[in-house]
Amino acid sequence: MGYFYPIPFFYKKTVEEDVQMKQAEFIKMIHKNNFAKTAEAIENADHLLENNFVFTHPYDMEPYHKIINMKKIDWLYTPNEDEEWIFMLNRQEYLIDLLTAYYVTDKDKYLLKAKDLMLEWLVNCAEPGGLAWRTIDTGIRVLYWSVLYTELKQSEFLKPEEKKQLDDGLKMQVNYLDEHYITKYDLSNWGVLISSGIVVLANQHPELVSIESYERNEARLVKQCQLQVQNSGLHWEQSPLYFMEVWRQLSLVMLSYKEVLNECPTVITETVNRMLEVAPYFVKPNGYILQQGDTDLIKIDDMIQTFSLILDKELPTRHIERVCLDLLVLTFDSVKTKFKVLDIQKRLGELQTSKKQKQCIDYETGNFFYHKDWEADSSFLHIFNGVISSGHGHASLGHFDYMVSGEDVMIDPGRYTYCETPERLLLKEAKSHNVLVINEEPFTEIKDSWAFKKSTTPLSSVSSTYNDVTTTQISYLEEQSTGNKLVTRTFIWFQKEELLIVTDHIKASGHNKVEQFLNLGETITPEISEKIVVFRGDKTTLYTHQNYQQISKEESLWSPTYNKMSETTRLKMSSEFDGSFFGYTVYSLNNQTAATLAKVEQSANAGGVSIDKCVGIKVTIGDNEKIISLQHQDTFSGHKLYYVENEAVYGKVTLVNIENGVRDYQRLL
Repeated sequence: MGYFYPIPFFYKKTVEEDVQMKQAEFIKMIHKNNFAKTAEAIENADHLLENNFVFTHPYDMEPYHKIINMKKIDWLYTPNEDEEWIFMLNRQEYLIDLLTAYYVTDKDKYLLKAKDLMLEWLVNCAEPGGLAWRTIDTGIRVLYWSVLYTELKQSEFLKPEEKKQLDDGLKMQVNYLDEHYITKYDLSNWGVLISSGIVVLANQHPELVSIESYERNEARLVKQCQLQVQNSGLHWEQSPLYFMEVWRQLSLVMLSYKEVLNECPTVITETVNRMLEVAPYFVKPNGYILQQGDTDLIKIDDMIQTFSLILDKELPTRHIERVCLDLLVLTFDSVKTKFKVLDIQKRLGELQTSKKQKQCIDYETGNFFYHKDWEADSSFLHIFNGVISSGHGHASLGHFDYMVSGEDVMIDPGRYTYCETPERLLLKEAKSHNVLVINEEPFTEIKDSWAFKKSTTPLSSVSSTYNDVTTTQISYLEEQSTGNKLVTRTFIWFQKEELLIVTDHIKASGHNKVEQFLNLGETITPEISEKIVVFRGDKTTLYTHQNYQQISKEESLWSPTYNKMSETTRLKMSSEFDGSFFGYTVYSLNNQTAATLAKVEQSANAGGVSIDKCVGIKVTIGDNEKIISLQHQDTFSGHKLYYVENEAVYGKVTLVNIENGVRDYQRLL
């Protein structure tokens, strides 16, 4: 078996040069910029010295917030009957906190503890297989060991017999990963995390990975990038949290090539760049990522800042409110070399921009992200009309998230756990999302924590922007026991006025019932009257008008992070109807807002007009009047011209804005 030695050979600083840079420049850089994560890393490192384990880092994929002490570590122990705790323990991502504490304090005890944890794992988990050897966790562990091993080999703390133990242990783990790789991983975050560990190890310690394994896993990473990451940069699994996991690992792979002056495959580099470009769009104005699918409420400004600096890319203004760099990335020599001569605060200021395009429209994944601007007190709208994708997806077709003035109004409620519990299933269900349910037959039915009984496929989506008015229309076909239903949701957002109009059209036959569910942010309290719902929050008050027959509220669940549960409020608006249905919900900051169905007539037709053909809404805000028409079905009989409130209209969605007697007509779609 041959081993991989890059040509040209590794560029290696001498031990003396590396130590000098580490102890002087790198530590100076951390203190000078007061990185937000350094204190947290040292605190956790101190916990680890006492065998106290707590998983609360943003990229701890399954956090557990209680400190668990183990005098003697049991690598298969779980404090809460959840195997995810075992997986977190065995990934050993916490080793980076010990390394950071060693860098910052220059205290040997931290690096020695990291070495002890690695060797202890090898002694107690020597037999491949079982919960300590799950492939995804082994891939992660290999990457973190590779980083720690670099430092240990350059220190005086690694005895020859310990070096052999680590060499043999890393080779054994790489072989295990290669032997247990299945084709399913090509379309899974698992594949990226498995192959990333091997390729990073091959670049940093080529004597431990065969040429065959290196080339095989490099090719796998290229294929995984091509299959999993869309042209927009979004990840196919419909979860910003797992997007982050994949992006972070691929970014480390790219850096590992720079360590050896080797060329990273273009596909990987381009993928990392695309993911950096798209990441700010699913960050809400309050700095937390969207909780789409299986996602926790975390901040990712460390990754956005770090790789904007590395790649010299602009980043939105909001992402430089604090200096916060990714500590794992800072262990790579190429990053140290660049950052040690960089005034980071100044460079972030040079890279910051308020002119980044404020919307991201991705028809491939069915995600539509709209930012009013890039400030912390701004507003944000996200609309989803995509497929479930992986088991991390939820029943959220037609869902929307809405934030006003930096405050969550409509939310996605998170995941809580991966165990088969009622809470897990409830959080995945349709009614836990801001969607429509017809005849109490959800468009997607949950089977268990990872599988589905039924799913509906989206049909089409279209978006346009006119001045400050953004219009998005989505449609999907529901296959039900009472016949198919064609559902069309239209979102018209007047950003300047902070007015959001959501319309729902259902083409059906027979007698039906529709329910619209709205899951509210934890600070929002609804006040319900006959036709108006007032949403009162800490920062904002929204006045909501709608034409549904009944409105009720109930308690619902919201999980900010894995293993944490909170309560919030869910609204249910419902109507019964025969044939087709048209509903509207208008959200406005102005308490003078009123909304009604508009009068609709067809040219040269004295009879009535079907809501399938043309329907309208009239919204008044003081002296301003907005007349909106929607034509959900093409007119092929009679004149194609309609009059809505006596205004001539033509098009899928039109707007007549009347202000101070001046009429402005615009075809929005």
